[in-house]
Amino acid sequence: MKTAAKIIDELGGSTALASALALPATTVASWKSRASIPVQHWPALITRAKAMDVKGVTFETLGKLAACRMAEPQSAAS
Repeated sequence: MKTAAKIIDELGGSTALASALALPATTVASWKSRASIPVQHWPALITRAKAMDVKGVTFETLGKLAACRMAEPQSAAS
């Protein structure tokens, strides 16, 4: 299964993807480090993937990624 980091890298990396989405590079870099892409950005990522001919970036893929992330045990806040 694709990871958030792999998807971001396939779509040009944190800086290029952030620029394409008109977001700060730090925002996309934080998605990569958290292994989570916010749902409101999925349509734009899918559109970019199609334009770049990147296979496997779909609502289904992103949904599975989110479901796996939600199933992970959360660490206790310190």
